Amino acid sequence: MLTNLPDLIIDVPLAGNHFGFCVGNAMKSGYIQGQYFRNVEKFRSLIKMGSAEKIVGCCLKVLIQNKIPSEAKEIYEKSQIDLTQFLKAGSTTEKFMTTYGLTVLSPLAYFKSELSSLLEEDETVEGIHQWFDSNFDKQLKSDPKLACVILNVILSQFTSITGYAFKPNEEPTKEQQDKENIIFDRYCPLLLPYASTTGMLLLQEVCSFVSVNKAKGLLVRVFDYLLSNNIVSSHLIEQWLSDPSSPKEHVDSIK
Repeated sequence: MLTNLPDLIIDVPLAGNHFGFCVGNAMKSGYIQGQYFRNVEKFRSLIKMGSAEKIVGCCLKVLIQNKIPSEAKEIYEKSQIDLTQFLKAGSTTEKFMTTYGLTVLSPLAYFKSELSSLLEEDETVEGIHQWFDSNFDKQLKSDPKLACVILNVILSQFTSITGYAFKPNEEPTKEQQDKENIIFDRYCPLLLPYASTTGMLLLQEVCSFVSVNKAKGLLVRVFDYLLSNNIVSSHLIEQWLSDPSSPKEHVDSIK
């Protein structure tokens, strides 16, 4: 079946999805072992086509259907699928999990997806803390990457709430910048518990965000938001400026 699948997908684009659903159901029923995707070579032509991702995504979707997070994660781990081998060019694990409704399998991806929804619903910081305490364990709370995810979600709200689309040669209006400031001031308490240990990681996250969402003055504004809300110190920014690994174009814009 796998041998003929690439040709079939050319004629029937959704064939990969249906095949993934079939594999998932077969695994669920015990007809196929969880190690089905261990032999990456047999999927090589499908990987090149970008279709292997669909197969894996639809398979996992079936496997974890109606499962609570802990059970779903256990099933996923038993399947021993190395996602990095199956993702199409330009895709990431986070995008994959979100696209196929699998964020429950990745605590950070799930956290990001749910936190985005809470911010869009104008949830309070207190409400977010309660939600977090009820749904996540100490291991995730101590993960330094969590602070970067929180910052990324806050920054992503700049466009959805202010109505400003990031453009390389255009700054938002003063009214839009004021809204940015309000958003950051409101949700920066979520970052405060991590400020003393993840400051440099947060600055790097800002650079990554700005590299993707190119907008005039965005880097300077976000650094200023972090500094004025005591998330990072001026001394830390000076360290970042003198660090050879800091992106030169970003360093120049701050200097």
